[in-house]
Amino acid sequence: MRSRVRPIGHCQLAIKTSPNGEKTRPGKNSSPVSLVWFGHFCREFLPGKRRCITCLNAYALMASSTSLARKRRPWLLRMVSRRIKARKKQKSRKGMKYKPRTYYDYNTSAWALFMKREGVSDPTHKNGKLFRRRFRLPYPVYQEILARLSEHPNFRDSQDATGRASAPLYLKLLSAMRVMGRGECFDTCYELTNINPETLRTFFHKFVEYVAALYPEYVKAPETDTEIRWVMEQYKRLGFPGCLGSIDCVHIHWERCPAMDANTHCGKEGYPTRAFEVTHTH
Repeated sequence: MRSRVRPIGHCQLAIKTSPNGEKTRPGKNSSPVSLVWFGHFCREFLPGKRRCITCLNAYALMASSTSLARKRRPWLLRMVSRRIKARKKQKSRKGMKYKPRTYYDYNTSAWALFMKREGVSDPTHKNGKLFRRRFRLPYPVYQEILARLSEHPNFRDSQDATGRASAPLYLKLLSAMRVMGRGECFDTCYELTNINPETLRTFFHKFVEYVAALYPEYVKAPETDTEIRWVMEQYKRLGFPGCLGSIDCVHIHWERCPAMDANTHCGKEGYPTRAFEVTHTH
């Protein structure tokens, strides 16, 4: 018995030639010889050729209905199914044009150009005052935070898989300061930095966790006699001898206050708030 491949349209169908010269195709009631031939045809021709979906579906039906296909049915069906999916995927992409991803230059963003202005690092300069008004902290404090973040392994500038530099750390830090200082959304920061909002959001939460871990290092009461004398000396120069700290309270709007606690948390503001008392040295 021998087999050959005859082109029909845009696909090819294999035809089995029996010893008496009659031409038949494997069908629903195929013999064991037909099943062996079909497996040989799939291994020899089907993986390396492109077939139309109609013929592939016919092959799958024949493989599932052959009497002796129980043992080899999973392999045949998986192989034919992969070819059908690949063909459909190729048809769905036919006619589509590749559009390269648009990358924006971080160094040409609004905040990057603002940081290059003259006098931004000088707190007494008009640009230095503008920096403090926009980001709610002086430039020297910003530089100190940036230096500490640069030493941390989770915040260092790196590269992606294509070798393109990641978003600059100083711009992501400015976005975090803007969100905390003015309550801006990440989309607004995206317009000013050309950094994806999801990248800014991820950095913001990591930055908040990092700052929370530094709370005991910076927020603490004077512990030693030297620290107490230094604080009292500062207040003495201001005309408050014997003073050790200044106390102030701030009311923060409680947006999702439970209805049962609304009356007990309403004050002069007219809406529920939470009061925080802070003791600060000069």
